[in-house]
Amino acid sequence: RRLPAASLLQQESATPGGSIPSRLELLLDDNYAVRMLCGGAVHEQERPVSLAGRDCALRSLQRYALVGLVEEQAASVCLLMRSLGLRPQGALDAREIHTYPVAPDFELAHGSKYAMDLALHEAAGRHLARQLRDSPECAQLRVGIAPGTR
Repeated sequence: RRLPAASLLQQESATPGGSIPSRLELLLDDNYAVRMLCGGAVHEQERPVSLAGRDCALRSLQRYALVGLVEEQAASVCLLMRSLGLRPQGALDAREIHTYPVAPDFELAHGSKYAMDLALHEAAGRHLARQLRDSPECAQLRVGIAPGTR
């Protein structure tokens, strides 16, 4: 995986306006969250990540005592504080994180490279929702961003 990336980097360096990080990222890895959460051989396997890798990441996610989402930062931090026996001091910032839908042409060209990550994100959102059922104080901080948007 590294040799094609080095070649691409040399080509892109000679091309004005080339987007090196995004092209390199898509060349080296797909479904990066799945790779990170499963770890081991799944993290290092060639593209594409297998369904077994996705299932491994989903099982791993369920073992976490606390799952938070960036787009639900205030509710997630509130849950973390409560799990540590702390009470939130002052107001947590519950402003909306600005997200943008994925452009259709990008989705068409690269959607398969993060489809399993979207499934993992949706599972994390369900896990967070279950945690928030037991914490009305934190649940009221929920912003609610539709999964699959950025």
